Amino acid sequence: MYFDRLEQQVKRIANSSSSIFVEHRRGVDLTTDGRLLWSVLRDVEAEAATALCEGRRLNPWLTVGLHLARKWGPRLRPYAFCNPNHLDVNDESARRMMGHIVMVIRKACRSRKFRARVNNDTRNAKENYLSCAELVIDILKDDARPLVLRADLYFDGDARVLSESEAANKAYDKFVSHLRNDQILQDVIFYIGKRETGLEKRIHYHLLIAVNGDLHRNAYQLTEQLGAYWVHNCVGAETLASYFNCWPRRHELEYNCMGLMHYSDSRMLMGLRLALEYLCKEGTHILVSEHMGRNLRKSIRPKTRADASRRGAPRKHGNDVHVAQQVLLTDVKIDRTWGLERAYRP
Repeated sequence: MYFDRLEQQVKRIANSSSSIFVEHRRGVDLTTDGRLLWSVLRDVEAEAATALCEGRRLNPWLTVGLHLARKWGPRLRPYAFCNPNHLDVNDESARRMMGHIVMVIRKACRSRKFRARVNNDTRNAKENYLSCAELVIDILKDDARPLVLRADLYFDGDARVLSESEAANKAYDKFVSHLRNDQILQDVIFYIGKRETGLEKRIHYHLLIAVNGDLHRNAYQLTEQLGAYWVHNCVGAETLASYFNCWPRRHELEYNCMGLMHYSDSRMLMGLRLALEYLCKEGTHILVSEHMGRNLRKSIRPKTRADASRRGAPRKHGNDVHVAQQVLLTDVKIDRTWGLERAYRP
């Protein structure tokens, strides 16, 4: 929550040219943006423990914001001695420091190097999304009703600290390999997995998987099989690994894609779009180390023939997938805030 506040305020300051000071009859005060900036500077030591952040790669906005908060927060705190919520900018020193912080944020975040990094994240997210959307559309040409599952895989205990180790990578490689070869679930038609890292959870994985809906219906039990296989067969013990089955909380989503999804169901397709956007987003708070390779892994797009027979009964609306194309490919814009993380994550 603190990183959300910090990132949001750095963006607000960077994207504005307005002063954070306002003059009135009694002197000078902070504007709303100024007070919000002061609040994140003030809270840095209580909310962003140095031990948790050391050695972690932060996104560009937080790299700037956290550096400034740690440098200037302690220096500004004496000027809010009477009321920590109110920074006395009538004092010239406090006013000068706050003005300097705003100047540094705007200069750093408007630099060519910074913008290039942010734009690269956006471009990568869009390319990943389009690749995943096209994979799903190709699948729907042959499979009219896939059964969609979602699960999150975690390390626990001592394994959490070692989640960036080679052994941890091998555990996930084993999971993906066995999933691809139908050794965990039968009749898997596609999978997409996203690796993320966090301050406390460290490396963890978000999975979107579909199996043949004509042959399988019990989404909850199939997702439990995924989690159990991760814990017992890939990591090796419940004390070292855990998982989250997203199925029980599907009704908390405004648009849900979990369960039996018909190829022309626009509402479930919208849920699928939001899920894909979340999986493909870049620029999360904490970034996975570059040496670990690709964070997004997915199955290969199937090779279909124009005369290939479709599975199941003849389709009422023919074999086209125009509804899926319209929902998944219209106005593709990727932003980190579009994800469904808070809607279902424990």
